[in-house]
Amino acid sequence: YWGVHDADIPLGNPLNMGMFWIFINGIVYNPLLALVKISALLFLLRLVARGTQRLACQALIVFNIVQLFTFLTIALVQCIPIEAPWTMSRTARCIRRDVYSTALAVTNIVTDILTLLVPYFIFMGLKMNQRARTALLSVFMLGIIVTIISAVRLYYIVILYYYRPGPDMHYALGYITSSVEINFAIITASAPALWPLARRWFPDAFERIGINRERGIHLYPDIEVAYATPRSTDSHGSGGRMLRGKVTWHQKQRDPAGTINAAVVVQGRRG
Repeated sequence: YWGVHDADIPLGNPLNMGMFWIFINGIVYNPLLALVKISALLFLLRLVARGTQRLACQALIVFNIVQLFTFLTIALVQCIPIEAPWTMSRTARCIRRDVYSTALAVTNIVTDILTLLVPYFIFMGLKMNQRARTALLSVFMLGIIVTIISAVRLYYIVILYYYRPGPDMHYALGYITSSVEINFAIITASAPALWPLARRWFPDAFERIGINRERGIHLYPDIEVAYATPRSTDSHGSGGRMLRGKVTWHQKQRDPAGTINAAVVVQGRRG
């Protein structure tokens, strides 16, 4: 009954079932965020071959892996016996959930900020025009939204555990922040990988804002067919020469009428 006014909750509400799903949410929350950050950092590793930025990416990946397994283990065995959080056993031994939840939230905010700093230093060191650098940084810095949501979630955690919550606690915004944070994290981690696809789909839009290739010049793929080396054999091992195909990029210029003049180049010769 999260998102429902307390007065509208029917009598006989199965509280133990609600506690069970809170337990499941606590299990999957941190691994999802950690895996999203690891995915983004692995993508950034492709942009740097060596240097401090690469070491920073690797160190953050290791730290997120350690954080993932540490907090996952604590969440699994937060009570002995394990089912105590939803059976609400009075004889169970449990950790302090306020300390655990606050420590996890603070750790996630710190790793969010560190993960955001990595692309900033990477792109500031790349040689590219200012518009392209700003556009790329904007895509990667979408993660700031996730950090803001994490801070809002931490605020509600503090209110819940260290201050008196409102009388209508089921109708509070704090309980949906975990879901919103995870979904925004997935979106922002996916956005940089879509950059080349967006340039392929909308080249004119990228040209208009001045961050694509030189205006009026386009590169289109053509297939060049050639034969393999004389020592190569075909799939039957007969010693014949095999055809080999490769993609080459040809420059094409728009004419004043706006059409594209292009010639498809296909090369080949008989053995």
